Amino acid sequence: MTSRKESYFYTVTMLITWLFVLSSGSPVRASEKEFRSYIDIEYTTFRSDGNIWQLALKPYLRVEDRFRAGNLVYQQWNIGLKLRLLSWMSVQEYYTPREQMYSGKPRVNKDVAGSDILLGWSFGPLRMSNRQANEWHLTDRFYRYRNLTDVTYKTPVKWVSLDVFDEIRFDSDQLRTNQNDLGGGLQIDLAKSLTLRVFYDLEASRRQLPNWQYVEYLGLLVGTLL
Repeated sequence: MTSRKESYFYTVTMLITWLFVLSSGSPVRASEKEFRSYIDIEYTTFRSDGNIWQLALKPYLRVEDRFRAGNLVYQQWNIGLKLRLLSWMSVQEYYTPREQMYSGKPRVNKDVAGSDILLGWSFGPLRMSNRQANEWHLTDRFYRYRNLTDVTYKTPVKWVSLDVFDEIRFDSDQLRTNQNDLGGGLQIDLAKSLTLRVFYDLEASRRQLPNWQYVEYLGLLVGTLL
């Protein structure tokens, strides 16, 4: 039986190796580098499991901070309500106020409202999930469609998982895909209701730009289910 010390060593080794593979495999040079932190809080207010319907109502909050060279440049609060309908399908509605504080630019506050469909299926140690998001950018007055696909592999250490993901974002005012996020990382289930996730992302964007610009970042997410 694997000891706790061996499990920790295995986890750290996988994390370093996985992030190195992801970052070194990038075919482009990023113009900016960031660190992004996320805090997720989800609370189940109602739950009812039937033969077909598996209902659950969950208010949630996500706080995201972005840093460049140690300086906070972006912050947003995602305040929403998630309704699980089936074991493999949920819907959620949310409102997202955000503030941009990039160096050399004026502070900008923006508001976004969204409605998502969340799908997920498990195949042994693999789980595939898909989020189809509809965002209304109220301040900038355009609609954005987002499609995120994530594949997660549960390792032999039962509280450690690896994942890869890709998300595209299509904007109505320019009628084109303006952003793509490609990355992956490692998730650690610290407790039944507490999760830590570390991941790498290469974000390509050309919104209001003639060419693609790239941001490379390391993300740290702490999530709790109350």
